[in-house]
Amino acid sequence: MHPYRSAALLTALAASVVAGAAQTSAELSSPDGQLVTTLSIDPAGRLTYTLSGADGRDYVLPSRLGLVARLGALTDGLSITGVDTLSGRARYTLASGKQLEVDKPYRSLRLALAADSLEVDAALEAKMFDDGLAFRYVLGEGFGPTPVVMRELTEFVLPQGLTAWRQDYAQAAHTAPAYEEPWVRSDVAAAMPTERGHVLPLYAYDDRRQLLLHEGPVIDYFGSHLVNDGNVYRLTGPGASDAGGLYDTLGLLGADRATPWRIIVVGDEPQAVAASTLVTDVAPARPEGDFDFAVPGRATWSWWSDWDSPRDYGKLARFVDFAAEHGWAYSLVDANWNEMTGGSLAELAAYAKTRDVGLLVWYNSGGPHNDVTEQPRDRMFDAAVRRREMATLRDLGVAGIKVDFFQSDKREIMRQYVGILADAAEYGLLVNFHGCTVPRGLRRTYPNLMTAEAVMGAENYEYNEDYPAQAPRQHTVLPLTRNAVGPMDYTPVTFTDRAMPRVTSDAHELALAVLFESGIQHFADDADAYRALPAFAEDFLDEVPVAWDELRHLGGEPGEWIALARRRGADWYLAAVNGSSRARTVTLNLSELGAARLMLIEDEDQRELSRREVDASVPLQVDLRPFGGVVGVPAR
Repeated sequence: MHPYRSAALLTALAASVVAGAAQTSAELSSPDGQLVTTLSIDPAGRLTYTLSGADGRDYVLPSRLGLVARLGALTDGLSITGVDTLSGRARYTLASGKQLEVDKPYRSLRLALAADSLEVDAALEAKMFDDGLAFRYVLGEGFGPTPVVMRELTEFVLPQGLTAWRQDYAQAAHTAPAYEEPWVRSDVAAAMPTERGHVLPLYAYDDRRQLLLHEGPVIDYFGSHLVNDGNVYRLTGPGASDAGGLYDTLGLLGADRATPWRIIVVGDEPQAVAASTLVTDVAPARPEGDFDFAVPGRATWSWWSDWDSPRDYGKLARFVDFAAEHGWAYSLVDANWNEMTGGSLAELAAYAKTRDVGLLVWYNSGGPHNDVTEQPRDRMFDAAVRRREMATLRDLGVAGIKVDFFQSDKREIMRQYVGILADAAEYGLLVNFHGCTVPRGLRRTYPNLMTAEAVMGAENYEYNEDYPAQAPRQHTVLPLTRNAVGPMDYTPVTFTDRAMPRVTSDAHELALAVLFESGIQHFADDADAYRALPAFAEDFLDEVPVAWDELRHLGGEPGEWIALARRRGADWYLAAVNGSSRARTVTLNLSELGAARLMLIEDEDQRELSRREVDASVPLQVDLRPFGGVVGVPAR
């Protein structure tokens, strides 16, 4: 029996069709019965949807659906020709992430559609989880052998009065868009600050609801972002001028003939957003093959403290040595290593192997649209050239690559990401994307995707005079926005003052190792800065996991402060940071964690650390200095 052909499931899943002379609407509820989406055909024959809670709270008000394709459109004059349902589970294991083992029930619905003016068929597929909704369009044979999408009409009409954290979609430029603008708080209905709109994800909330908008894996499609008219948000694609005006702005549908999933994470507490796995829940399963090489770990990185170090074998070897001394798995060789003196990449890789350290190597993403001159470039754009380079890296024993400067979300560039991941998987290489688009769930499909930048990270201490004042505030927002949807290579835990001195405390910096999730956690500072720490802080950096089994949001207010706990095995780690210049005392309830005792690393003053052991079975009061922080580690 075809899974979509069971009428019994329709009743069992609490999905219903309201039918008169013709079917005009359908409902789908979450497995726990607390969420419901209603799909309807309005009097003009347009498809709309809502998303609400069983208690009556609205998450998405009536919003339009549809798209315009080259050979037809789902705009108006639509009718429902069938409704089929299915129940299932998202069950998979990740190599790295905030929750490695996932097993979640869902209910799904396939709404078959026809257009009065077209001899074509299409469908809207929806999956409802307990933490939100995902939907996508599927185009039938009438749209051609490879359906081409010109634009989408998808809307998200959000309730008035929500607070939103939004990030500008940067104007296409030399190194943009790279998702590196600051996150800004506003009313959800406020006018957008630029004509280009806002990036995905979008985070909105009030005291009754939490909501995050995003999209699922993009394979042969353009990456979308949002424009808004008041509280009405619409999906849109990259502009024609992006990528130097090269490449089209179309979306192609692959073998499944489906668009990327449009994702709405919802809940009544920030925990629902911070801990959601919905983005990977709807991603394709990993392909056949051995991914045992996809091992997360900590890494040294020489560039942040010494821009010229990638050109110097001796300096790079020193960072390899530090990684080896502390049991860190990797060391990153950044831009312009092809001009290395005193040795070669082959010699450095051989040396790193003797120290049991995996080498990670930087590349410019290249291509005719890319005008960044940092080297080596043009080895990762053309597939044949890329594969030859990867074969060489494999033979040298290199562990992975960092590929930088992508400069567009057009389909051609989005395909490059997938091509790099697929080829790197074949050659046993880990991947870190920089100057890149935001993750959209591909770490499930390609476990060798360890991390991605797409954030205004700690490298901004080198050249952004506004960054030190912005950073503490951004740290309280990122776990609910950018890092909620995928790994984030922020390059945290920096103590040395660079061109722009930091205002964060030492404990604040340590806390970022737990607060931010990244499959490869690049600790950015120089070895001497870490050696100057108290022994207990060095021990923390040597032991802190970079892949996790569970996440708990313990409290906070975005833009002010945040506290998270992460679990690896039986061990819980705590991170709390203050994003403001005002000292505060917060109370954290750790009793549900099941951790009897924790060792807290705190600020004695802004540049001095202390530690104390605490009883984690009772509410814990923590004093956070201005821009301060605290880290909790298992008490041994």
